[in-house]
Amino acid sequence: MKSGLAAGIAVLERFAGLTHAEGNLLFVATPDEENRSRGMRSLRDALPEIARRFDLDIVGGINLDSSSCMRDGEEGRAVYLGSIGKFAPFAFVVGRPTHAGYPFDGISAQRIGAEIVRAVDTVPELADEAFGERAPPPVCLKARDLRDGYDVTTPDRVWLSFNWLTHRRGAAELLADFRAVVAGALAAALDAEDGHAARHRGTEKRRTDGVVLTYADLLDRVRERGGEAALGRLERLDAEVSGGGDPLKASRKIVAAAATEAGIEGPAVIVGFASLHYPLVHLDRNGEAGQRMRERLAAVTAEVAARHGTGIKFKQIFAGISDMSFLGHRPTTDETGLIAANTPSAAFTDRAPEGLLAFPTVNIGPWGRDYHQKWERVHAPYTFGVLPDLVFEAAVACLKP
Repeated sequence: MKSGLAAGIAVLERFAGLTHAEGNLLFVATPDEENRSRGMRSLRDALPEIARRFDLDIVGGINLDSSSCMRDGEEGRAVYLGSIGKFAPFAFVVGRPTHAGYPFDGISAQRIGAEIVRAVDTVPELADEAFGERAPPPVCLKARDLRDGYDVTTPDRVWLSFNWLTHRRGAAELLADFRAVVAGALAAALDAEDGHAARHRGTEKRRTDGVVLTYADLLDRVRERGGEAALGRLERLDAEVSGGGDPLKASRKIVAAAATEAGIEGPAVIVGFASLHYPLVHLDRNGEAGQRMRERLAAVTAEVAARHGTGIKFKQIFAGISDMSFLGHRPTTDETGLIAANTPSAAFTDRAPEGLLAFPTVNIGPWGRDYHQKWERVHAPYTFGVLPDLVFEAAVACLKP
């Protein structure tokens, strides 16, 4: 990532040396992409006023994030036309605790949680697909019960949170899909436990039903049971726990408190979003401006590749979470409203102001290997030779009338 910033600085230096520059370049470095992208979202919110103050017409953006390639670099030498979307759905499981010596007098939250993980984690059929490319399937990032001590009572609450990357799905569709999968897993877990109880006791199999609620549904129940006072307690808890760097922990504490305020009894599962949503973005969503940028970049890419004797390709979706999600993108009111209503902490929702600028954005950055690992590195010949030239030519091409 720092190599991408270095390439941007090199482009500025070269651009400043032009005798007759067409337009202007604005270089921005943000420090916290992986922690709520607060730097980029702050820039996004301030950009309309910056453009007004300096009389600028923003025509495009180039993100400088790095990509990985474990082969000869063919996949890394690329201009990315879009960036993947990210959701962080959670499932908060409420069972019925019982003494371990009498397991069938309760409902196992652990069994329900395990069945949800089995139904969601790395399941290829849940992977999103668009633009001829397939996203990774969802993965479980956290699975734990909510007890800190030891006793022989079965745990009554289990927290699960997932990472679900998208190429096409919006918030409403993904939440509906996730809720349906969770409902199926809950039914399967209860059916299995009912069968175990019947065989162990030598009795007829009974049927146990459960319920799946969204976090918005849960808040409605909190309001009905405890009124504004209960909602106020949740807001104060949010302010207390959301300042740290772990959104999953903060969300878990708020959902647990909300379930208590609502008097939820198991078997039940609450679903929602545990962390900041990164919207899917792509040039195709920028209409004529996106098509114009794509055509100009196609010519530039071919010229730079020929000049350096290498290959540079167009790729549809940047697979790593990136600040592109918040640069030049105007979120829809319906989607942001749904996400906010189902995200426990207000700190992990994106409240975009009115009047945001919309413009096409691509990613052109270095490539390397072993990101976030001990031997993280970039490919030096491409990063320090080809990349600054490519970014410069791309920026100049986009500035032409």
